[in-house]
Amino acid sequence: MVDIEENDDVVFKFKGNTIVEVFEHEDFELHKPVEELFEAGEVIDVAVIGINDNHYDIEFGDGSVAFLRKDLVEVVSVNYE
Repeated sequence: MVDIEENDDVVFKFKGNTIVEVFEHEDFELHKPVEELFEAGEVIDVAVIGINDNHYDIEFGDGSVAFLRKDLVEVVSVNYE
């Protein structure tokens, strides 16, 4: 198991085709998330801003935020190692 902490830069690879709700605005109540499809094998490079038992809270380079279930992804690298 890879040890991931808040503020780590992580590259994830999707295990299968996955729809992720991406929040592009800080005010989650006024703005609905955008659904983005990530295909099996696709990788994303994100910052982890929170963690719990089931998912990672991630931030993309453009500042948008998503909640990514741990069972849907593999960890490729942590802090570019």
